[in-house]
Amino acid sequence: MFPLFIYKVDTFSTVKFDYNYYSVPINYVGKDISIKGFGNEVVMIHKRVQIAEYPRCYGRGDTKYKLEHYIDLIERRPRSVFNAKPVKSTVSSQLLEIGKQPSGPKDMVKLLRLCVDYGEDKVIAAVEGLKVRQDLSIELVRSSLIPPVPDIKPIPLTNEIKVQTAKLSQYDQLIKGEDKAI
Repeated sequence: MFPLFIYKVDTFSTVKFDYNYYSVPINYVGKDISIKGFGNEVVMIHKRVQIAEYPRCYGRGDTKYKLEHYIDLIERRPRSVFNAKPVKSTVSSQLLEIGKQPSGPKDMVKLLRLCVDYGEDKVIAAVEGLKVRQDLSIELVRSSLIPPVPDIKPIPLTNEIKVQTAKLSQYDQLIKGEDKAI
């Protein structure tokens, strides 16, 4: 069994393990988490729930970020998007250039959300697939990422349902006051 270490998550939403820092989701800032260090991976656990996993880094002083850990915070503070370390270290320069084309940091944050939801490669491919370069909008990129709805063919009805008419003569006799049992 590998050793289990307990560490407190710092204000940058990272935790130091074995000379390196690893990010965790921002809602764990200030909380104690467990870290299991394996030969090839590092696993972060909070209350028996795995919250993050990384390939183990054997260097010193490195910081490993995951964009999905910070996207909620970046959405709340969009002006920080181009200077945020998690963005600079996880997003390719090609995507950063694409993000500067729309109308400012809010659109870049929306583009990053698409990267978290669909993957950076798919977002870049969707942008390159669009022929519009000047009027690039995030909604246009989003619409090209969402798969089209397949055509729904109606199911033909082969048999009609036959409804038998009800015989209400016994009820009519009951209403008239005749004493015949139903």
